[in-house]
Amino acid sequence: MYDFIDITESQTGNDLPSEAINVNGEYIEEHLPGYRTLYTEGREMLESEVTEIQIGSQNGTRYQYKRDTPREITVHYQILSSSPEDFRNKFNELCRILDQEEMKIIFADEDDKYFIGTKTSFDAPEPGRLSTTGSYTIYCADPYKYSVAEKKSENSGSTQITLQNNGSKSVPINIKATMKSDNGYIAFTLGDRFYQIGKPEEVDGKHYEESVKLFDDHLYEDKGWLVNQGITPPVTSERLQNGVVKYVKESTNEGYATTKDYGSGNSWHGASLTKIVPKDVNNKYPVNWKVAYRFD
Repeated sequence: MYDFIDITESQTGNDLPSEAINVNGEYIEEHLPGYRTLYTEGREMLESEVTEIQIGSQNGTRYQYKRDTPREITVHYQILSSSPEDFRNKFNELCRILDQEEMKIIFADEDDKYFIGTKTSFDAPEPGRLSTTGSYTIYCADPYKYSVAEKKSENSGSTQITLQNNGSKSVPINIKATMKSDNGYIAFTLGDRFYQIGKPEEVDGKHYEESVKLFDDHLYEDKGWLVNQGITPPVTSERLQNGVVKYVKESTNEGYATTKDYGSGNSWHGASLTKIVPKDVNNKYPVNWKVAYRFD
């Protein structure tokens, strides 16, 4: 005994295929009678690209970092129609639905998650047919899938909010503050990160020294850092600072410093850059300070 599903009729609720695709809030099956998602590929585990470095004749390599690469989701589908005109109209409508950028894609068997993607390829239908099977590919530059539901929490007078991330990656957090009286200062902290507006000394009952920026050196040009005058760690008995540094400008005020020539030596050698932390506005060297930088 066999059960048949008439896919020329709209499908709703439990009649949807397990991998039915929802584009920007609407299932194609429900919008386009005769269309049916057969199966999909590419929704599984992410692929990662590993960057490593080979050091001399050392066995193996040194791991540096990994990055998650974009993913491609291939959707295999079927269209049934009653006439050549009906087929063309349905196929044209399917093309219209998928001809959008950065679509929000949800699959019926995992309707609490979504992808963001753009259609990149589409199989051409066979000419003269009233039905066809084919596939189209959705390119997800952002390879992750996100929870449809967003977690929300209020502090309700407390100074701390705890949120549990049940996913496998870090996610952005949106913070909204409602002022119920005149305030001159507000600050948020998240781990070792912080964001503040106003004057810290205006916190009720507390006084903080004002923070000042000591330096902000974008090394697209020589900012006066000392070359080859650093304090080297005792890695080897000979540590020669005899390289040459060059500066690369990438945009108006962005760039980087890199080694142009590593010099020569029988052991550790190369170039170094050293920054002497300047005095603050009170002509004193800071005793409580932090630095942020990028090193590739």
